[in-house]
Amino acid sequence: MVIAEIDEDGFLLSHFGVIRNAPTVSEKQFLVRKHHNLKLVAINGYVGVKKDYKGDKVSFVNEIKVLHCLGLTGRNVPAIMDVDFDNLT
Repeated sequence: MVIAEIDEDGFLLSHFGVIRNAPTVSEKQFLVRKHHNLKLVAINGYVGVKKDYKGDKVSFVNEIKVLHCLGLTGRNVPAIMDVDFDNLT
């Protein structure tokens, strides 16, 4: 479930109204991201960020690989909650 869109400056455009303690903007103030679209989502009771690579397979695979490898070394990196290889998200 998509909770909000994340703009170029990291502000949230909420689909559910005000999100307490979160930097939000109106639809008019929202700055479209230049590269990868980001959405704040809820998956199985957890909140995460969904990143749309817009068809950029190299960036998609590289980021998954780097996050996985850094995680194996004990680095504090975001957990991968789900991967959609068909849509590159």
